[in-house]
Amino acid sequence: MFALGDPTVLETTYRHAGFREVAIEVVPVERRFPSLAAAMQTCRDALPEISELMVHASETERAAAWLEIEAALRTFENAEEIVFPQTYLIAVGTK
Repeated sequence: MFALGDPTVLETTYRHAGFREVAIEVVPVERRFPSLAAAMQTCRDALPEISELMVHASETERAAAWLEIEAALRTFENAEEIVFPQTYLIAVGTK
């Protein structure tokens, strides 16, 4: 999921794919959720990789991992919502 998360790696990948005039723009964004529960549900629904990583774990280990994820996400919670700072890489090139 994060293999192309470095602007230099992404640019190199585009160039190796035959693109010219490659430009990468780093864009800070914020993902907002009305609650921790909504954020957790999005993690479960939109990030199946997490569940795949836990496929060989016991039910107890999976439950503990989800509790740890929830605790980490809670650090982004305020009185009104939960806000996650993120960075998007926007890449363009000419073929």
